[in-house]
Amino acid sequence: MDEAYELVVAIVNRSASNKAVEAAIAAGAKGSTIISGRGAGSEAAIHIFGLAVEHEKDLVLVACSTEISGKVADTIDKAIDTSIPGNGIILVLPIKRSLGLGKILPAMK
Repeated sequence: MDEAYELVVAIVNRSASNKAVEAAIAAGAKGSTIISGRGAGSEAAIHIFGLAVEHEKDLVLVACSTEISGKVADTIDKAIDTSIPGNGIILVLPIKRSLGLGKILPAMK
């Protein structure tokens, strides 16, 4: 792979996923993928009538060039404010190899 790309992963509350996507696009990303999930293993689970209520989460995935990945992550962080516990986690991971993206990745610069 001639170009360097990274995957920005934002794990956010479901209500904040649109904010994260809008922030990523504002920072120069060409798009994103949202995967729905739920938190597991939290000792701070809310209990109602003896049943644990788990918070629904979204994973916002943004593949972009390393040139803008820091800006994308920082802009998402500003939009969802990860300094507040429970608002989200942002990871930036290297993309070592991709299949099926063809000409899409070069367009993500």
